[in-house]
Amino acid sequence: MKMKFIVASVLAAAASLSAQAGILGDGNLSISGFGTVAAAKTNTDDVKFVRYNQAEGVGDSPRLGLDTNLGLQASYQATPDLSATVQVLSRKSTSQQFTTELTWAFLKYKLNDETSVRLGRTVIPAFLISDYQNVGYANTMMRPPIELYGQEPLESVDGADINWQHSFGDTNVTVQGVVGKSSGKLFVAAGGTGSVTHYDAPVYGFAVTAEHGPITVRAAHLRAKVEVNDFALLNGLTDNLTKFGFGQLANDMTTKGGKHMSFTEIGATLDWKNIVGQAEYAQR
Repeated sequence: MKMKFIVASVLAAAASLSAQAGILGDGNLSISGFGTVAAAKTNTDDVKFVRYNQAEGVGDSPRLGLDTNLGLQASYQATPDLSATVQVLSRKSTSQQFTTELTWAFLKYKLNDETSVRLGRTVIPAFLISDYQNVGYANTMMRPPIELYGQEPLESVDGADINWQHSFGDTNVTVQGVVGKSSGKLFVAAGGTGSVTHYDAPVYGFAVTAEHGPITVRAAHLRAKVEVNDFALLNGLTDNLTKFGFGQLANDMTTKGGKHMSFTEIGATLDWKNIVGQAEYAQR
């Protein structure tokens, strides 16, 4: 039996842009945007290469949906200590069409020069580049590696986080803690054309970042209880296992009632003279 190695992205061409619409009204409202237009293909149409949680991938003809996106963000500075931020992102995710979702929506209050609190929807700080992984031109690589970033499919959380920043000599340290609930859709590539399920997950975690000159190191830990009740294919299997006396196996496999998940990540970046490096390791 011959095995063919699938080249994930034989041809890829991408153009990225960032736009600042400017300061509006009383000078406290700012609107900005970013976007990536990209085309990619592989050397076969027998299988499709996708990013994590994508319903439609790329085959042997160039397609735009893999990496193309458009984001718009508005921020309002109500007082020197209180601000509000909203961001929407259009991309291909669990649908075969481009859809728009709310990725950030929070109030931020500055407690002092080192500490701030945010309430609302924020991105979960699970990865080295969680805050800007969808901003194509800001990434070292063309796209985050799906082998790593596909391990943790929860992107945003509705709740609260606290950020503390302090300088120890020439080293800047940031500590972030987050707690809340993540809800959304997951694309399951099973059952022929695949299906979309919905998840709910209480989440809490933290991240610690240290910056010293050209070097940044980071560590994060996340815990969640992920519950998926509408995975019809799996539910049918586990119901039959229970019916025929394999209740423990069914309980191990089911996502009803929630499954506990922990996720740990360490990473580092280097931006020194003409040398740029990035390394990251994670385990779920």
